Amino acid sequence: MNESEMGDLEERVKREFERRAPLRLDEKVIVAWDLSQELKKHHPPSYVDSLNVTLKTVEVLRATPFPVRPGLFGALNHDHGKVEIPVKILDKTYGIGGEYTLEDHEIMKRHSLIGYERLKEHGLLMSAFIAAFIHTFNLKDPYPSPNELPPYPTNFSNGTILNILFNSRIVSLADQYIAFHRPNKMHGDKPLTSEEIKRFMMGKNPDQEELISNLYSDKYRIFT
Repeated sequence: MNESEMGDLEERVKREFERRAPLRLDEKVIVAWDLSQELKKHHPPSYVDSLNVTLKTVEVLRATPFPVRPGLFGALNHDHGKVEIPVKILDKTYGIGGEYTLEDHEIMKRHSLIGYERLKEHGLLMSAFIAAFIHTFNLKDPYPSPNELPPYPTNFSNGTILNILFNSRIVSLADQYIAFHRPNKMHGDKPLTSEEIKRFMMGKNPDQEELISNLYSDKYRIFT
C-alpha cells in the first residue's frame, strides 16, 4: 500500500472518531491516535491492518444494537503490543522473510498482554482489555491463557464487563476477516476466495455462525 492509500484509510478512521467520540473524550482520542502512530512507525503493514480492522469493526457494530465507540477505540489499538515484537517476525506473518516458526508464534503471542499493559498505562482501560481478550476466542490456540489474563478492576460493573467481552468478540471477527483477505503462507501465499473465507470464518467461530451468516447476507453485505 502506498502513502496516498494509507492516508485515505487514516482519514476514514479519523472521520469515524469525529462521528463517534463526544467532546469530553477528545483527550483520549488524541492518546489513542498517538499510540497507533507508534505501530505505524514500527511496522506499517500491521498498522494498515489495524486501520482496516477498525473500519470493519465499525461496520459490524452498526448492524448491532450496541454503541460503536468502545469497539472503535479497541479496534484501532488491538495490536498495539506488536510495537515490541521484532519486525522480522511481524514480516513473516505477511509472507516476507522466511518461514514463520512455532518459536516465532510463541513470541508473537506476547503482543496481547504487552498491548494491555501499554494501553492501561495510558488510561485506555477498555481498549487494554480488548487487546488482551481478542485472541482468547481462537479454538485451537487461545491466548493469553486464563491464568495470564488480567483481573477486572473491582469497580467494573457487570455491564462494563459484558461490554468488553462483546466488543472483544466483534474486534476478533473483524481481525480474522481482514487477515483472511491477505496472502499468507498458511494458505499457500495466495488470496482466498470469498467462499473460502466464509468457510474459515464459520469454522473458527462456531459460536458466531448466525452473526457471520447475517454479515454475509444480502441484507448487510458487511462480509463479502
